[in-house]
Amino acid sequence: MTTDALLFEGPAGLLGAAAVKVALQAGVSGKAALLFGRLASFNGKPFWQLRRTLAALFLVSVRQVTRYFRELVDAGLIVNKPAPIDAIPPGCSRPLPFRVWYKWVVGLPALRQAVKVGSKAAYERWRDRFEASRAAHVTRSKLGAIIGSIVSSKAPATAKRATSSDEPRPRRWTPDEIDAELTRIRLSETPSTPPDDTS
Repeated sequence: MTTDALLFEGPAGLLGAAAVKVALQAGVSGKAALLFGRLASFNGKPFWQLRRTLAALFLVSVRQVTRYFRELVDAGLIVNKPAPIDAIPPGCSRPLPFRVWYKWVVGLPALRQAVKVGSKAAYERWRDRFEASRAAHVTRSKLGAIIGSIVSSKAPATAKRATSSDEPRPRRWTPDEIDAELTRIRLSETPSTPPDDTS
């Protein structure tokens, strides 16, 4: 699980990330901005998480979480409103033994619209990069095919290399054949004598 998923628990994580930038531009501290992003990620649903739960998440004290909420209120980013008496907070099955306070993000529709426009612009930038990359890949593929056809047409025909099975194998002589061949050679080299003169 990523850090964004832990901090921006609500269904609109992208909205939460954009809210952090808005809060930082408003001059609040870094963790107060992250807390504002967590509120915004619930996309308009009542936010009532307990301060001790948020303190454990942000690794700070409960008092420090109270300071963060005060920063956000003073910056005009959220408003605090008590829940109706005996109201059942979202996610609960019955009323709690204490009265919760709902935190609401100020200007949430404008933030939604900004995120929508920004997401569309980001998608268009990605699409342009994708189309350029695909066109370059197609060009490289066509160029490679053309070069390959030119090289193959100019390559000289290679002679077939003789294998060991194509070469004549030497004859294996038996001992008797060797003796007979030597005898034949000696007889052929002996000079013939003329016949005796009987006249």
